[in-house]
Amino acid sequence: MGIPAWVWFTVAAVAGVAGFALLATDRAQRTARNRERRRWAALRGWQFEETDHVLPTRWEAGAIAYYGTGLARDVVAG
Repeated sequence: MGIPAWVWFTVAAVAGVAGFALLATDRAQRTARNRERRRWAALRGWQFEETDHVLPTRWEAGAIAYYGTGLARDVVAG
């Protein structure tokens, strides 16, 4: 006597929908955050880049230099 299979499928479907909703919400917040960072950098005469492939190659110490294959995200330069 266990829990019927339809209950597990229902739980899995609800969890899937909730997970998708959380991912969509996080994506919306991330783009709004980047928009704010871009505006903040522009007010100071700086440049905002979402990714930078060159910056990790310039590090000489720390985890980025040790592992070497990093990607700099949300970079403000100026």
